[in-house]
Amino acid sequence: MRGKLMFGAASAALLAFALAAPAAAQDSEPADNVSTTASLSVGQSVSGVIQPVGDGDWYRLNVQQGQRYVISLDAAPGEGEGAVDTLLGLYDAQGNQIAMNDDAGGTLNSRLAYVASADGHVFVEARAFADQGEGAYTLRAEASAIPADDAGNDATSRARVRAGQPITGLIEFEGDTDWYRLAA
Repeated sequence: MRGKLMFGAASAALLAFALAAPAAAQDSEPADNVSTTASLSVGQSVSGVIQPVGDGDWYRLNVQQGQRYVISLDAAPGEGEGAVDTLLGLYDAQGNQIAMNDDAGGTLNSRLAYVASADGHVFVEARAFADQGEGAYTLRAEASAIPADDAGNDATSRARVRAGQPITGLIEFEGDTDWYRLAA
């Protein structure tokens, strides 16, 4: 009887370890596609690690129409010469790429601006430029209202141009187009 009891206790311990192992082995890193549960909030930084080699971390970002979002992905300070060369991707709700940036401002860090055309969410991807790259990073998103536009962005524009008279206009934000009416 004593042998059966020891076998039973050993089996119970092995079963308890087997049931606990999957929870301990779960990946706490964000997924690398639209199934991610990780999120990025405007005004807050997220720190992560691109690891193993070839890893990409996706974050869900809620956006509002008429807002301009500036998203930055920086190698973690203190990484020195071994800092990861970041690559920042932006994807729509279905996972289609909207924009991408490799190097910004003369550095190996990444930055892009995006104007939301509708309320909803997009996905932001943090990864290394080279598939062999890995390292720590900081991801951040900021939002602001888009600036006033000097001309409309479609056929309803009230801006006018006359033959022989030059017009000086501005492209005020990413994705801005200026339409002018011409009476011919």
